[in-house]
Amino acid sequence: MPVRRPFALRALTGIAVAALVATSCSGSGFEYIKDSASTAFFKIPSAWSVYDENQILDNSSIVASPQAKQAFAQATWMVAFDGDQPASPDNLFIFGNAANKPTGFAQVRPLGQSERDTFSLSTIRNALFDVDGTTSGTPAEVLSTSDVVLPGGFHGLHIEFNVQQDQQFLTVNQIGVVDPATSTLYLFAIGCEAHCFIDNQSLIDQVAGSWTVKEPT
Repeated sequence: MPVRRPFALRALTGIAVAALVATSCSGSGFEYIKDSASTAFFKIPSAWSVYDENQILDNSSIVASPQAKQAFAQATWMVAFDGDQPASPDNLFIFGNAANKPTGFAQVRPLGQSERDTFSLSTIRNALFDVDGTTSGTPAEVLSTSDVVLPGGFHGLHIEFNVQQDQQFLTVNQIGVVDPATSTLYLFAIGCEAHCFIDNQSLIDQVAGSWTVKEPT
């Protein structure tokens, strides 16, 4: 699979406070998903389903590192989305037939003091999966990686990688940034089975490219 080009995240101002799901984008077939303070948001196709924090926390089948699952409960905002029909929160980042449509995840969470002391790009890289192979001993296949620098001092990492289970590959496009004080992590990821990812590359890039983080007002 070719290395993908990095995309630019945008830091916007003057966005009105919105509900979890905003109105469709002028009939474009997309709708915006926003946190309650409108500090982080992205767009997905209107036909996709969205799941809230409680539905995510109740899901024991999610493929994520133990550290990631522990961090879920600390989030101030967390949503998942699924492009499959019928949709289910069980489809989030799993292997098998249900991985044949894009799914994704977004989170805003405060960092504890110990996390702030040791925070690095590695923290972002391994926020959802054991990309470095520290726990499993088998690192993920990194397809592309680039630093992200936003106005106002927000900074982080954009990475695409393959996670393998048996003979299957799950491809993930992940972006994470922290604020200048390294007090809050803003995380976004979207992915599906590797062939699904290639077939839906344009749409996945569009959704991931809409992920926006801005300073709280």
